[in-house]
Amino acid sequence: HCLQMNDSRETGEDFEIEKLKSNNYDLILMDYKLADDHTGYEVASAIREHKISTDILFYSSDVDKMRNAIFNPSAPLEGIYYSPRKNEEFESKVEIVIDKIVRRSEDLINLRGFVLDNSCDFEVRVKEILNKAWEKFEKMEKDELEKEAKKRLKNKVKSHKKTVDNLNEKIHVFPRAAEMEYFFDHHDRLILLTKTIKILQKEHSFQPQSKHLKFTEEYQDNILKYRNALGHKKSCDNTITIKGESVTIDDGFHKKMRRSLAEYDKLIKDIEEHIEKM
Repeated sequence: HCLQMNDSRETGEDFEIEKLKSNNYDLILMDYKLADDHTGYEVASAIREHKISTDILFYSSDVDKMRNAIFNPSAPLEGIYYSPRKNEEFESKVEIVIDKIVRRSEDLINLRGFVLDNSCDFEVRVKEILNKAWEKFEKMEKDELEKEAKKRLKNKVKSHKKTVDNLNEKIHVFPRAAEMEYFFDHHDRLILLTKTIKILQKEHSFQPQSKHLKFTEEYQDNILKYRNALGHKKSCDNTITIKGESVTIDDGFHKKMRRSLAEYDKLIKDIEEHIEKM
């Protein structure tokens, strides 16, 4: 599903209902027969009594006893799944339940929020990378970034003449221009980031991946065009338009975006970690 799992493991003796109340779990996998003669049924009952609706999958070697307890007419448990303990059957059932949970979240509103949230995080981190790189670079390296920043400035003279005049009065254009929220847009910063990556490779032993070296174009193609398209769609829409072509928002598209966002999170993290070690 192109998702990263965040999991925790508890033994029967350690389980505390308060931990579930303070965390947003999507799924609980629970041995029906817990330690000290307690059963998962007791834990599940406590979970439901606290109005926690997390899906629960019980597993046990005694499937009949487990099933009869779960579906006890006098005290049935809602939102419960069950499985034999055998690995093959258990894994198959877990896969079915996870598929259901993921599909439940795959709508346009959730996707748009997921993409916009991650891409906004990327934008903040790119700006921080530029600032930290400037602080650690030598004069010749700063000169390269300064040249690129001034080149970007020239493209904006007509619409931002007053801002350009103000910036050019500074000793160094790059740190001011890279920081200004409403002057350089994210595309400009991506160009500066690509330049920074090449300096890191040439002068600071950074070993970039191919997508690092073409970060501006690759990010535009894999993230930004979808981010912009999703930002202008209604919640009832099931397609977006990319370069005149209709793209269906289905489970394959959800996976594609999750995969791309995870990939660029890692690409940016590689740069962040290298700069921190400089």
